[in-house]
Amino acid sequence: MLIDEYANEIYLAQKEYPILIKQKYYAEQSLENIWNKTKECISEITTKYKKECSNIVSIGFSGQMHALVIVDKNINPIRDAIIWLDQRAQSTIENIYNIIPRDKLHTITLNRLSTGFALPSLLWIRENEKSNYSKIYKILSIKDFIRYKLTKILASDYSDMSAMMFLDTGEMRYSLDLLDALDISINIMPELYEACFVVGNIDDATSKETGLSTNTTVCIGGGDQSIQTLTTLFNKDNSCAINIGTSTQLSLFSKSPIYDSLFRSQTFCHVKDKGYSIYAAILSGGLSLKWFKNNFFECATYKHLDLIASKSPAGSNGLIYLPYLVGERCPHFDKNAKAMFFGLTIEHNKSHFLRAIMEAAVFSLKEGFDIFNDMELKMDNIICSGGGSFSSLWKHIISDVLDKPVFTLKNITEEAAFGAAMISMIGSKKYSTYDEAIKNCIKISDEAIYPNNENTEIYKNIFDKYKMLYQVNKGLF
Repeated sequence: MLIDEYANEIYLAQKEYPILIKQKYYAEQSLENIWNKTKECISEITTKYKKECSNIVSIGFSGQMHALVIVDKNINPIRDAIIWLDQRAQSTIENIYNIIPRDKLHTITLNRLSTGFALPSLLWIRENEKSNYSKIYKILSIKDFIRYKLTKILASDYSDMSAMMFLDTGEMRYSLDLLDALDISINIMPELYEACFVVGNIDDATSKETGLSTNTTVCIGGGDQSIQTLTTLFNKDNSCAINIGTSTQLSLFSKSPIYDSLFRSQTFCHVKDKGYSIYAAILSGGLSLKWFKNNFFECATYKHLDLIASKSPAGSNGLIYLPYLVGERCPHFDKNAKAMFFGLTIEHNKSHFLRAIMEAAVFSLKEGFDIFNDMELKMDNIICSGGGSFSSLWKHIISDVLDKPVFTLKNITEEAAFGAAMISMIGSKKYSTYDEAIKNCIKISDEAIYPNNENTEIYKNIFDKYKMLYQVNKGLF
């Protein structure tokens, strides 16, 4: 994303890259592919806006969390990145808990382990790919690898490394107790910096390859969820952010390391002011709709699916969907959980199926919302972002299920990318603080979507059934 000095979006370039499912429970992505797609996006922008790009002051980064990148001494990827959707490391997690008791590990990291997190993925490689493990020089997140390609400097930030489960989260530093107990060398860990720290400039070779100027500085950046909340949480008091993308998240900001005593949600370091993200991650919110579209409505647009789903009444005429296409994280942490439709009768049609999928994503968020209520966190308003925020129906469902007003952003189409660009404005001293940048760059909509009381009552009854369906069926998964 290219923005000007007044935080106006000039251009957004996007490229898709595939998830590699090499066998059951595996989910990986090619670093070469991601780097090539990144270069294509950069070249698209520098070609369309050659003059503007010659004067780019600084670049920031936002990247997918939890993914594990391992590189050798030449900083070449040793293997494809193991990403957040991966589920192969369940037995590895049990082995870790045999070494470090659950209570101790949870106290250090403020989180429970989950498949797809970098720590168990790293130890899975040590157990199953010994040759690859022996070649490791550094571990990185995906955004760290891309930044290295631009600057030839190795580094990471607190938000990503805490989400990878290598930090004493409350202390915001690597946990030597954890690393020593698991026999992981501190030497393979990158140096840690604040997200807005300027790590260097565009490298000469990369400048020639991409068209970016060597005068352009580069900031560290951070995890996508953490940076996305920069654009959503801080212009309205007591707000809770909801992002509906491939996965779906519910998140809050805290100045202190608050965590759920049952570890059903996650607490990671935030990029802002040495604070913390408290969030509930749902693996298949938007993914379920994408899967349904690709298999049954391949030629349709999401806008068209929205229109079809809107023909169904609230509650989808009794049809309930469990959105566990790839297992589930919050609140179940169950890699074996399976998706299902329940209550199907001859009276149901395609509108009910589509709306049931959209409602299920919000029911999963409601489970996280209730956990946040248990933690006595204040949530008076919902700020909605991600692809789901473009759906009027989805926003109405969110408001009705959570019984809260829903706001959106006025001036941003891709929140995490915008947040990364805003961080670069702090790093380059355009703004001196996060609060100053947010005040000048972010606009929340004046109008909100408010709950429909009749629908809210309908959803209360269905939500109880929704929760029961998992409990009754989990033994069959």
